[in-house]
Amino acid sequence: MFMNISQPEINDQLKLSTFTQLVKQKSVEDEKFDKQELTKFDYKNIEIIQSIITNSNTQESNFQGSKWRDVIVKSSNFSACKLSDNKITRVKFDGCRMQGIDFSSSELLDVEFINCNLDLSNFRMTQLRSVRFDNCSMIESEFTAGDLKSVIMKDCVLEKVDFVDIKINNVDLSGSQLNNVSGIKGLKGATIDYIQLISLAPELAHSIGIKIK
Repeated sequence: MFMNISQPEINDQLKLSTFTQLVKQKSVEDEKFDKQELTKFDYKNIEIIQSIITNSNTQESNFQGSKWRDVIVKSSNFSACKLSDNKITRVKFDGCRMQGIDFSSSELLDVEFINCNLDLSNFRMTQLRSVRFDNCSMIESEFTAGDLKSVIMKDCVLEKVDFVDIKINNVDLSGSQLNNVSGIKGLKGATIDYIQLISLAPELAHSIGIKIK
């Protein structure tokens, strides 16, 4: 499936900033954060626009109710962060640690996750539009009651992922490891490959009441 994701629009000249300034200002634009560390902190209701975050650590921090637009996040640690009720537009996460991150009830539009660890991540009741996951680990991640439209999960590890009660339109999972998933009926209409079909056969049979000896 070909999907054109709009890339972040970022100016060439960015001001160096700190997470301390981000907390004070609440809204930042055209700024770069490099090698910053401020963990277990409250960043609620902030706005990050046309900025870059690299080699930084915000582990276990709270970004609830925030807005991200035209942002690149690279080689940073967002593990166990809370990004629920966020509006995230034209954002790229590249090589990030994001285990246990909470995106629940957020809106993601034109977002890419490249080479990220998203194990135990929470996308419950999240709206995903034009979102790409490429070479990501997503073991035991949850998409319960999510709304996925134009989503690709390529070369990802999708093991014990929860797809219960999801809505999908134009979703491609082919090329990923797809094992022991929950909510197999929620994948109706998704694109998978032959190898995935074989691995999902027991779940598919069980979902329609076929007994296997």
